[in-house]
Amino acid sequence: MAQQDFSKKKALLIEDMAEARIMQRKMLSDFGFTSIEIAMKAETAVELLRSHSFDVILSDYNLGNGKDGQQLLEEIRHSKLIPHTATYLMVTAETSIEMVMGAIEYQPDGYITKPFSQAVLQRRLSKLLETKERLLEVNLALDANNFNEAILAAKRVVKKHPSLLGKCERIIGESFLEIKEYKKALSLFNKTLKNRKMPWGSIW
Repeated sequence: MAQQDFSKKKALLIEDMAEARIMQRKMLSDFGFTSIEIAMKAETAVELLRSHSFDVILSDYNLGNGKDGQQLLEEIRHSKLIPHTATYLMVTAETSIEMVMGAIEYQPDGYITKPFSQAVLQRRLSKLLETKERLLEVNLALDANNFNEAILAAKRVVKKHPSLLGKCERIIGESFLEIKEYKKALSLFNKTLKNRKMPWGSIW
């Protein structure tokens, strides 16, 4: 995996606990981020997302009173406050992983469980950003609501990066639904379920 250059990436750190916030901000700074905005609760994060664009959002699941990290993700995805090209990494305690993974429609791009080291966070973010780069054409098409192009781009990605088959099949299936190609979507989801257990496939 190529070393990521984080220096030109803009980060939003959402964490209600001061100690964790200071530690995570230092981690992000140490491996290259120069632009880091801070939000202590979901409402502040929404305000920042309305006025700024971010490449990486690192959000705790438990944000104290008000919305949690999963509810925040659902709101900003639904309101289109972050593009598909942005990376949303959820920080969770062991007990909240099931809740995050159970949210089928609005899943984060990845999650990391507390406690974690700087090396683990850097590796996790590098991997997620590498995947985002490989899916760039797909995500740009999704952001433009060009679902036919998203399907074609996803098929190209699968040929070049077979390990992204699962992600691409989900994108293709959801794009078929958007353009009302219901038979094609159903056929794809059925094939996916038959070939392997994908949690998102089981909702159809």
